[in-house]
Amino acid sequence: MLNFLIPGHDNVKIENILIDFNGTLAVDGILHEGIADKLAELSKIVDITVVSADTNCTIKEQLKNVPIEVRAFDGKNVSEEKKNILRQLNPVRTAVIGNGFNDHKMMREARVAIGVMGEEGIYSSLFSFTDICVSSIHDALDLFLKPNRIIATMRK
Repeated sequence: MLNFLIPGHDNVKIENILIDFNGTLAVDGILHEGIADKLAELSKIVDITVVSADTNCTIKEQLKNVPIEVRAFDGKNVSEEKKNILRQLNPVRTAVIGNGFNDHKMMREARVAIGVMGEEGIYSSLFSFTDICVSSIHDALDLFLKPNRIIATMRK
């Protein structure tokens, strides 16, 4: 578990991180280089669930050796599926990371929402639902591996 004492906020306790796959962890279904190692390191601290409609049918292969939970589902009602998974994990104890329109419902309800502006860009309205926006998935995961970054960015 991660515990953040952020000035101006209630104590933030994160037990889970819910992450979108395509556009966030991967581009065109291929995991960004070095991300598997960061996910493995972070999984020692929190539970990680990666979710996707798996447009490219690669999620299970790309993440097969990473100690995380992978949840793929059909391409219908993706934003509802992600929100429902968040609710199963407990939104108050979960951070989410995403970049697309179908991430907005989980971002609204999560304790901490991170938007990633990667190669696919970020859905512009998502900015209003995020606590922090970063330029890469490496930066997003590093926020949790180096928690003072979250504290510095979110303090009031």
